[in-house]
Amino acid sequence: MGTIELEAASVQLRADGIMHIHINEGREMHLNDAIKVVEAMGTLGNKQKYPVLIDCGEFATIDKGVRMFSAGKEANIYTSADAIAYHSFAHKLLIDFYVNHDNPSIETKVFDDNESAIVWLKTFIKANKPENKQEDSKPEGFHREFKYNAGFILCIGAFVIIIVSSLIKYFY
Repeated sequence: MGTIELEAASVQLRADGIMHIHINEGREMHLNDAIKVVEAMGTLGNKQKYPVLIDCGEFATIDKGVRMFSAGKEANIYTSADAIAYHSFAHKLLIDFYVNHDNPSIETKVFDDNESAIVWLKTFIKANKPENKQEDSKPEGFHREFKYNAGFILCIGAFVIIIVSSLIKYFY
């Protein structure tokens, strides 16, 4: 685990597998700051996806460019879910606007404290652990063959339905 301190924010990979972004007190985060945060996440997380806790210090804010960038797929290449914790009414208004109008590309939920946000984010850690997936024990190529065979069967079924319905129309 580790922490990277940036001018506008700190990025920490916690021991519990949650990436924590804290926007520093009194800072206005700009687009270039947000890009540096994503780069730091990739460095700390070895370019893997993590659930992310986002909070900010008093009087911290983000500009429109950051909101738009943060909602997009490019900003979320290392993010499986976002939990945004607010600690003031002003931050709540900003976060609600972001969630409702900027339409984040990943699952995003708003919390009034970090503890509740962490509980929710931990559900994404359990869901992403390979040992919980039964299919990982299957031989390589199994899924591809099964999907191919299932798709082939569906196509044949659709073809049969088309032929039968054509015959019914022809004879009746």
